[in-house]
Amino acid sequence: MKYPMVLISLLIFSVTLAAQGNYQFRRDEKPLDPIFPQPILLHYSSDVADVSQLGLGKVQTAWRNRGEGMMGNPAFLAHRENRIDAFSIQTAFPPTTWEAAWFLEDHMDEFIDAASMVQILDGAEAFFDPEAAPQDRWTALREIQDGLSFTVDLMNEVTGSSEAPQKHGFSVLPRLGAQFGHWGVSVYGYGQANFMVRQSPTLEALANVEVPENLKDTKEATRSILQILAILSAGLIKDKRSFSQEVFPVAFYLSYMDIVGSIGYGNHVWKGINAGAVFKIINRRFSLNRIPVVQYDEIIENAFSDLNQSKTGITFDAGLQTRLPFGTDVGLCFKNILPFQTLNDEISMDFVKHTVEYDKNINGEIQVEDGDTLMVRYKCPVTLTLPFELKLPFCANFGIHHAFSRQWSAGLDWIDVFENDTRYKSTTGRIRLGSQYEQPIWRNKLALAGRLGFGDEHLCGGLGISIYNKVLIDGAYAWDSIIECYAYHAQLRVVL
Repeated sequence: MKYPMVLISLLIFSVTLAAQGNYQFRRDEKPLDPIFPQPILLHYSSDVADVSQLGLGKVQTAWRNRGEGMMGNPAFLAHRENRIDAFSIQTAFPPTTWEAAWFLEDHMDEFIDAASMVQILDGAEAFFDPEAAPQDRWTALREIQDGLSFTVDLMNEVTGSSEAPQKHGFSVLPRLGAQFGHWGVSVYGYGQANFMVRQSPTLEALANVEVPENLKDTKEATRSILQILAILSAGLIKDKRSFSQEVFPVAFYLSYMDIVGSIGYGNHVWKGINAGAVFKIINRRFSLNRIPVVQYDEIIENAFSDLNQSKTGITFDAGLQTRLPFGTDVGLCFKNILPFQTLNDEISMDFVKHTVEYDKNINGEIQVEDGDTLMVRYKCPVTLTLPFELKLPFCANFGIHHAFSRQWSAGLDWIDVFENDTRYKSTTGRIRLGSQYEQPIWRNKLALAGRLGFGDEHLCGGLGISIYNKVLIDGAYAWDSIIECYAYHAQLRVVL
């Protein structure tokens, strides 16, 4: 039996339903005006930090941890030393990103052949078969429930809801750098590969339908299945076992990469005050592209495949740092003093939504015919727009740091004092706290560090291993403000 016959069976069965429940299902369909939901701004701003600092809540304005002046406070370059970062690589990988990618790979048949929706229609057809025995309808109900489980799992594992969509991604940062005396040089590439899968109104509506676990209330089960069929009819292609693209989720990449070359200088300037500046040339590349369904199973591998837009510009950072008489370090850092052009783009997605509602007249009154309340299917086009904004805003940061002993230190940062970075919604989001305890294990050949912090309004922690002060291994479990979930961070540095 072809699938449009399911809808005919639906209408035939609705006559019985009307006799039992005082409802009638109209055969025609009413259009609704298109819906244009409020655009959701995807705002990204580079906030690069060493993994050792991520475990400290990103405290880095007055805390010279790991001796970093090119990415932290340029005033740290005033501490004269000769050092070459011969190799440095760090990455962040949220567990939810891999789970989402594996889910997409394992369910390719859903996105190509609509396997679960076909299963639901098969179950509905069997349920509404006039010759179906009670056991057959029970089996059909289980078939429908099994088909609906995919839409629920998709929302939980990958898409989130329309009000709270999930973002997925990972980052990588390879870097080379050196300091000779008071001069520093650095070259690094910061890549952020993100993807989102926007749930379609059709599948989200399916996930929200409450289907009874059994047939104790036959009328309630019938209503639920009628609602499901009306929802699926939004994209059913007549005379085919397939659905239009408007009922499927839409996946897209939102990836960017900063290639940064910098040179800096720092020195003592007056009565224990250190000052420094770092000039940066930035080539920023990004892409906002829809992902073809056939590539869902390689969504991670292709994340950086098409960075088709780019801008190049210059900016510089400056900083001050001093130590107070009682041993507390105080720092000021001014990031991105020269403005860098904001990159903007947007992506639009078209869906179709079908719902079953009471039939109402122009005055909003529910229609009744022959004593029965009329039900009708409504068809509504939905266009969702996601603007994208990639910024490098000016930020003024203030920080303090105090070493309570040779092993134990703590620090605090108040970032973006003038509130130029719109990613932060409150003062609490701009406060960062961190504490570290470092314990030598084997003279100066091996040391372990434990870290605890608070940043981006979330707790974080990390561990560090130093081998001969030449091989530095750091790990952190910290909030990723871009993906908006916790992520594992790891870094390996070789210092000469």
